[in-house]
Amino acid sequence: MIKASNVSRFDMIVDIFDLNLFKHFRQTELTTDRVDQLFLFDGLTPATWFALRIQYRLHHRFSDNPKTDITTKQDLIFKTKDSAGIDNTIINEQIIYLDNIVSTSEQLEVSVKSVFHDSNHIKVVVVPELVLCDRGVIKANALQLNISTSTIISFDLRKINLRQHLPYTNSKNPTYQYHHHHSCSTLCIYPYLKTTIENKDELFRGIAWCSSIEEAQNQILITNSRNKISFFMVGCTYIFYLFFKYLII
Repeated sequence: MIKASNVSRFDMIVDIFDLNLFKHFRQTELTTDRVDQLFLFDGLTPATWFALRIQYRLHHRFSDNPKTDITTKQDLIFKTKDSAGIDNTIINEQIIYLDNIVSTSEQLEVSVKSVFHDSNHIKVVVVPELVLCDRGVIKANALQLNISTSTIISFDLRKINLRQHLPYTNSKNPTYQYHHHHSCSTLCIYPYLKTTIENKDELFRGIAWCSSIEEAQNQILITNSRNKISFFMVGCTYIFYLFFKYLII
């Protein structure tokens, strides 16, 4: 058993990778031998995706065993801000987003996109699962996301009896029973980023996307509404430009 009394040393190594230029940006090491060290995160390029890898190493010794160590790591993928006026509480760390959800009483289809849709050097693999309240968990096959189009993840709901012991059951409308289940069903998608940096294959684990089906549908509606407004504003700007150009001519 590891206790404070038999731990002799604790080290941390932080590697930062630039995912826009595909290069190793910096390495910082913190050891118990030096207490004046700080992790440096200054100098990061604005509006750039980075991957942060933290490696922990715990050195310890048992009374009847030789000295050994335990090593583990943690990944974080994030995008730096492009303006000082952006809210510091907002962290851009999601590398996937939902594009659409289509559900029936027998199947749930979720359309997923990657934020790296314009890069041929980055591959995103997702591991999806659907937790159906107290009815169990459905795991879909891991998929590599398409580069420029949405990838559809399909959950076969026939694997679990959704109609058993559902609240507010309505025998005349089975679809209603399933949709009522959206409020407590949780969709989780675990993304992994694969790329090559300085001739070495790297794999980073991204932040999982987890939410209820109901919340996911609401977020998609809000996002689509914003996109329509943005498209409308761009269209109006272009029309005004053509109008004034015609007047000048």
